[in-house]
Amino acid sequence: MLYVAQRISLESLIFNGFNIGLTLSFILLTSAEMIGGNTGMGYYVKYYSDFGDYTRILAGIIVIGVVITVISTLFGALQKRLTRWADLCRGQVLLTERMPFG
Repeated sequence: MLYVAQRISLESLIFNGFNIGLTLSFILLTSAEMIGGNTGMGYYVKYYSDFGDYTRILAGIIVIGVVITVISTLFGALQKRLTRWADLCRGQVLLTERMPFG
């Protein structure tokens, strides 16, 4: 019973770590493109910020946000699909913990 609870919590933590790492990698990638890249969305935003073209800057930032949101949502769906069994186990663990008390 304890083993099942530990496994559920570990897999949840692992997937949360993946999601945080994925988001952080996009932030760092965009920052690196702004500093020294010749292509990419970070370069696009930096290039047009030098000219003060705020419409294109905002469009670039929105595109970056949409890409990160879509990838994070797809990763969440993958997590949910890979850990479907965890919801069943959570219910069993909760039921077995409540039984002695009544």
